[in-house]
Amino acid sequence: MNWKLIGGLSFPGLLLEIASYSDKLGGADVWAWLAYGMFCAVLIARLVPDQQFSHAFVTGLVVGGLVRTAVVLWMPSTYPSSPAVIALTSARMFAPFAAVGGGLALMLLTWLAAILVGNRR
Repeated sequence: MNWKLIGGLSFPGLLLEIASYSDKLGGADVWAWLAYGMFCAVLIARLVPDQQFSHAFVTGLVVGGLVRTAVVLWMPSTYPSSPAVIALTSARMFAPFAAVGGGLALMLLTWLAAILVGNRR
């Protein structure tokens, strides 16, 4: 596993989540995440020809975990009966599923990118 590549691709995902959460993208969140996913997929497909899917899954897992962790940390916690605390609890319960979903989505994008760049084994 190329941990430098995984770390290097995961950090921009955290910055993108900060921009998304603070509403700096102005409604273009979906397109920014799709562009980021395709960028990661093409880079993984080109740089790691023999372990593309494992790198894609771990990168998506790390990005998905970082994104969910950032959301949980930034959610305001006021009173125990407030909707924010209920949302915080549901976000914590959803975090592992979001991380696995991110890994699977990046695996699919990497598979498509490997076909496009001609580096599929």
